[in-house]
Amino acid sequence: MVLEVLVSPKNAVKSPFDFFFLALLFISFAIPVHLFIPTLRGSVIIFALIPSIPVMLSLFLQREEEQERALHRINKFSFEYHKPVLAALVFYFLGAALGYTIWYALLPPAVSSKVFADQISEINALRSAVSGSFFDAGRFSLLFSHNLIVLAVMFLFSVMYGIGALYTILWNASVLAVVIGSEIRASGILGFFTAVASMLPHGAPEIGGYLVASIAGGILSAAVARGHYRRKEFKYIMLDVALLAMISILLIAIGAAIESSGSW
Repeated sequence: MVLEVLVSPKNAVKSPFDFFFLALLFISFAIPVHLFIPTLRGSVIIFALIPSIPVMLSLFLQREEEQERALHRINKFSFEYHKPVLAALVFYFLGAALGYTIWYALLPPAVSSKVFADQISEINALRSAVSGSFFDAGRFSLLFSHNLIVLAVMFLFSVMYGIGALYTILWNASVLAVVIGSEIRASGILGFFTAVASMLPHGAPEIGGYLVASIAGGILSAAVARGHYRRKEFKYIMLDVALLAMISILLIAIGAAIESSGSW
């Protein structure tokens, strides 16, 4: 396939930064599609997702095959094994966030408000929930429960579809982009750094939790699809999944605690 020539899964494991540019490319395809077909709701996500599937699927399948071979050699996994996929997802998210940010900042406000209408609604709802300057248990509960639902959806999508969590990765990237893009409009390039600095403390653990959950779901999906649940090694896979799931929940709890301590 043409995409696999541009970004080889084997090379991507060694150079996951390729996924950064891949995401930029797909976002720059999705936004014009939406501008030409504005009645197609959600196209800013969908048309970035669709071309991502073949390359991401190739990467995940390659890692699954290596995981299957590893089962014959060892009886446990370590987090080191999952770092290549995690790195690819991180760079994919960052590339998508930058791509959406650029388009949001460059489009006329009247146009971008329509293109990113769903994201703006989500941001307004969250801002009304976290207004305040000190930690509040009620805000923490609301944010944590909201993020936990998102995390559960990403995990289930990964289990059912292997790479189904890509949709929610792109959605979160687009929401982040609207916040950063709004600051750029208000303060120029300085607004970019201001927005990133204000969101990084809670955004880094939150997004990290989502990505780790995606990997956990992908591992379980691969194990079931390849029939590993019939083998004795399956218990080690489940321990690995459980550990990653706990890490992801801890990360979003940290993110919610930081975010509920102030407004953004």
